[in-house]
Amino acid sequence: MKKEEITDFAKFLKELYSVYAFKIGGIAIEEDVLELLGFDEIYPNECYRYENVSPDNFLHESSHFINVIWNEKYNKLSDVPYNYERLDEDGILMETGSTLLN
Repeated sequence: MKKEEITDFAKFLKELYSVYAFKIGGIAIEEDVLELLGFDEIYPNECYRYENVSPDNFLHESSHFINVIWNEKYNKLSDVPYNYERLDEDGILMETGSTLLN
């Protein structure tokens, strides 16, 4: 994936968020959203419940996600170590980065 294409994917992710206001969403290459949960348990497992998603893992651990949208209605972020953009009063789009870009 080229850097120019990331812009289109990020725009699409923001459009999805504006309609669905989900808790978390992201853009990744060959990665599963389960990575954002930060558990080592074999899936399926009770720990992989949607309500267990916490920003602590993806804010402090390296990730293959390029962008992540977090809805602060569920948990306010006090310190964001990435470049970010506010989407509305609750949404925040973070450029978490990836080394897989051309």
